Amino acid sequence: MPKMDPVSIIRDQHKVVQGLFKEFEKVETPLERGDIFEAVHTNLLNHTTLEEELFYPAVREAGVKEDVLLEAEEEHHVVDTIMEEIVGMDPADEEYTAKFTVMQENVEHHIEEEETEILKKFAGKLPGELGERMMRRWEELNGANPPQQREPVRVRRSGGRRRKRRAA
Repeated sequence: MPKMDPVSIIRDQHKVVQGLFKEFEKVETPLERGDIFEAVHTNLLNHTTLEEELFYPAVREAGVKEDVLLEAEEEHHVVDTIMEEIVGMDPADEEYTAKFTVMQENVEHHIEEEETEILKKFAGKLPGELGERMMRRWEELNGANPPQQREPVRVRRSGGRRRKRRAA
């Protein structure tokens, strides 16, 4: 297994989730919203597992302030709570999109803080062995699948109607 930078792994996972958020904003049907939420839910649960089991303990040892990590873990908890509420909802419900948006705002806030307060500080400074352990754990959580990125939806106009097509 090649050496992997742990910070790059976390950043790549952030990008996948942010891409899914952009995708959610484009879709119109409840089925599509539900599909995107499922991908977000899986990615975030597995991402936070990696952070809490492996990444945060490593950066804690490397000198990140305890209050920064405690806040990050509480942010995970808040997002997990919102996601569990969404799981029980019908994607056609008006509150579904509102709740998803609140979850998205919380995640984006968390990503911004994590990027500036942790990832910048430790880019290239954590052992590759940690990255390898993170990738092995990711494979355990995902059945060897990479982060669940969907193909983007493209909207084409034809005869005044909108049809959705998957990008090639």
